Amino acid sequence: MQNKKGHLAKQQVEINSSHPVILKLDKLRIKNPDLAKLIVEQVFDNALMQAGLLDDGRVMVPRLNKLMDITLETLPKD
Repeated sequence: MQNKKGHLAKQQVEINSSHPVILKLDKLRIKNPDLAKLIVEQVFDNALMQAGLLDDGRVMVPRLNKLMDITLETLPKD
């Protein structure tokens, strides 16, 4: 909802603390805090996008590319 000035009303994000992604993030934040931060930022932007509140989805592209790069580096080499 927007107020008279065109600003969005205060939003609330609910996190399911028993969701597998959240549980894995809790462990990852100790082992690899930088990667955990990237994933948390992506989870937040995903929530904004699903709610129709993300102004410009292009901001996610560099982060997604970095996450894919990190993921692909962990695969076994042929």
